[in-house]
Amino acid sequence: MKKRLLSLFILFLLISIPAFSQQITKFGVVDTAKVYNAYFRNSAPIRNYEKKKADFQEEVNKLSDELQQVIVFSQLQNKYEKIIENKKSISEIKTLY
Repeated sequence: MKKRLLSLFILFLLISIPAFSQQITKFGVVDTAKVYNAYFRNSAPIRNYEKKKADFQEEVNKLSDELQQVIVFSQLQNKYEKIIENKKSISEIKTLY
């Protein structure tokens, strides 16, 4: 009985191996950008998101420009203070002679 069961099991394995070896794994590639452009651009939440994103980016750009102007102004002010300090030093040197 055990011998017969073992032989049936081995026979089943020998028959099933070719069936599994012929199985080919298939996969696909999805272009998510194309799907996004085709479907989601037409939906209201995505348009709202894109609008808010553009508004926030505009505000960030505006604040960045203001910050850049403050930095430039600060640098100019430092240069001006150094020039005035140098002029005072020169005038003090002139009074000594």
